Amino acid sequence: MPKRTQATMPVLIFFSAALGAVLFMSLFTFAQYLLNRNAPYGWYALYLMTTAIWLWQSTSVWFNGVSGPPDLPVFFAYMLLLGYGMMVSYVRFIGYLLEVSQQHPRLERWTRYFVRFAALSVLVLLAELFIWNSTYVYIAINFLNYVGLLFLMVSMLRNRHPLKRYALAGSILLVSGAITATFLNYIGPETTDQLNRMPLFYLVVSQLLEILCFSLALGRRSYLNKVEKLHVQQQLIDQLEENQRLQRTHTVELEQQLAQRTREVQEQSQLLEAQRIQQLESEFEQKLADTEMTALRAQMNPHFIFNCLNSIKLYTLQNDADRASEYLTKFARLIRLVLDNSRSDLVPLRNELEALRLYIELEAMRFKQKVRFEIDASPGIDQQYLRIPPLLLQPFVENAIWHGLMHKPEGGTVTVVVRQPEEDGLCITITDDGIGRARAAALKSKSADTHKSFGMQVTADRIRMINHLYDTHARVTIHDLVAPDGQPAGTEVVLKIPV
Repeated sequence: MPKRTQATMPVLIFFSAALGAVLFMSLFTFAQYLLNRNAPYGWYALYLMTTAIWLWQSTSVWFNGVSGPPDLPVFFAYMLLLGYGMMVSYVRFIGYLLEVSQQHPRLERWTRYFVRFAALSVLVLLAELFIWNSTYVYIAINFLNYVGLLFLMVSMLRNRHPLKRYALAGSILLVSGAITATFLNYIGPETTDQLNRMPLFYLVVSQLLEILCFSLALGRRSYLNKVEKLHVQQQLIDQLEENQRLQRTHTVELEQQLAQRTREVQEQSQLLEAQRIQQLESEFEQKLADTEMTALRAQMNPHFIFNCLNSIKLYTLQNDADRASEYLTKFARLIRLVLDNSRSDLVPLRNELEALRLYIELEAMRFKQKVRFEIDASPGIDQQYLRIPPLLLQPFVENAIWHGLMHKPEGGTVTVVVRQPEEDGLCITITDDGIGRARAAALKSKSADTHKSFGMQVTADRIRMINHLYDTHARVTIHDLVAPDGQPAGTEVVLKIPV
């Protein structure tokens, strides 16, 4: 074994182990890139691969002798490409590791410009090596590249990324090793220190320490990605649970709204059913009221006809043909008018007053002109337009004649006054100057009691049915009139009818 080889055997073993470690790390990182398709692993694998090739070539040159390989320009070109490959992959790896594109888009653009300038620099240096052979060009190009690299690294390491410490430590170790190797390379060949005669040793050590820092950074990055993934998964789970909770709440609200709507529909259905039943009841009551009104009118008409026939019978028995004929003529006109009016629930006020006038004339003829009457309707009242129930006033006039004037020897006067104090109401006043209700009750006239119990009761029932049927408030008020000396002076009936 040559003496040089025996002396450097430990160093050779060290370099071989370092080369194997770098090569293994490059293959492992490249496998991680193929599995994850993550850019930092790809650039780091490229950086380790170029480092391993550069280390192998550098170690071979050192162990083969100081004279170097026979084709020196080609070797320098080869090493130049490896060096720039290491620099570009190193810059891109640090950029992806610290997520420069997300946090500093402007710095990412400068990184791309640097990569392009580095590629152009390689072309210029190759031309300088094979064509110009100018040392100044080599120094200037390398100076610009190292200044740009330093600027990018300082800018990248200024951010607050959690992996910045690893990148900073690796970069410091690499720069320290490079400076130490460069310094030892210029100490001189006279030194006896074996390490000083191998400055590449310090550079390799710094590269191994740098690789260790970057490997730790990738491991830390995987851990942070895992934690972030778990955090995102937990957020998704929480969001899913929140969505489920909101969905359950929404479902409960919908069920409550549906139940409320169902209750409202049921209540509405019950209300409609109740309204329908009420409408049917109202229609039935109206039909019943119509039937009762018809029956009451049927009762009123025979009662009045009975009284008139008695008067005709009286004239016949007295052999007074002229008065019987006159009475019969008026009776026929009255019967015709009563029959016409009885066909309707409401008749014009003119027809009602005409029937009332004929009735009073017949009663006056019957009582030998002891009954005088006066019908006074306000000129402003449209008697043809206003309508009232038929035969509503006749019972009160009849009651005034039979109760007030029948027992008065000289007779008396019945006055009917029709006024319209309001647009939607009539006020009809029936006044007599008879003996009054108190004395009539004292005389206890049997016939008067009969007429009162039938005619007035029927009229009261009719007013009640009219109020119910037409939803009105017709009312009757009876006042006893008193003379200045305190004696009864007749009766006044005030009838208010809505129209």
